Amino acid sequence: MHRPLGTLLVAAALAFATSAAAAAVTAPSRAPHVKRTSSHAASKHGRHRHRHRHRKPKISASTAKTTRATTPAAPTGTAAAGPTGTSQVHTGITATVFWVGEPVGNGSSANNAISAYDDAWETHFGGFDDYTVARVPPTYANGLGFAPKENPFYLDLPYDDVNNKAAYADRGSIVPWAGTAAGAACLARGHACSLMKNHWVKLWRTVAGVTYTAYGQIEDAGPYVYDDETYVFGTGDVRPQSKRARNAGLDVSPALRDALHFTGVDRADQQNGDSNTVSWRFVYSSQV
Repeated sequence: MHRPLGTLLVAAALAFATSAAAAAVTAPSRAPHVKRTSSHAASKHGRHRHRHRHRKPKISASTAKTTRATTPAAPTGTAAAGPTGTSQVHTGITATVFWVGEPVGNGSSANNAISAYDDAWETHFGGFDDYTVARVPPTYANGLGFAPKENPFYLDLPYDDVNNKAAYADRGSIVPWAGTAAGAACLARGHACSLMKNHWVKLWRTVAGVTYTAYGQIEDAGPYVYDDETYVFGTGDVRPQSKRARNAGLDVSPALRDALHFTGVDRADQQNGDSNTVSWRFVYSSQV
């Protein structure tokens, strides 16, 4: 059955305060947003998630209303304001859920009060990003009891260009935006600066004939693998190197989870389902 065409654009963001940690070139600031289109068709490297027990969450549907958003200050770190262009599209990638402040246990062996790129991630974010709260427009940061200081639309990818020896050694020639002015400045700072942190990613998925699109920033590395350059930067829609959790190729935040209408996420006992897939590609701030 063909569904009528229609488009809904929801610009979802907060007026974030600028975080003051040390590590890098300031990232470009743009508001994340969510697009809905009807379709015809511990350790920085210790995160090991075990996914099981899928129960459908109660998630509020997006409303047919466009909301104008304020422009947030990007999280501490670097994100190259590179040339407009396209990158490899990654399709059908299993995405699992993580959150700032996620403790060790119940599916994670990592303490997400820190990230691969920020030893005070929870502090800089502003608090615990409560995964049990169903996020709704316009901010997708409702119900936390505080206003996040950083973008609640965050994710990780399995390439840690600061702490992984192989990724660090290759990043200057592997990361596409390493050759920009901001990238060169970051490389000059060595381990004190990440090329990955704060870079924008476009994500989308189709649920019941409706395609949901969101934009997030990289704030951590994983899951499971930390130097998967072939998957992250390669051509040909390569599958993630990891074979765990249905070849999971990224973790997404609770805000991205709900903006993309994930199903099967069990908030009650912190078990994250591995049944959701997304498509994604790198974008620059000018494309957000």
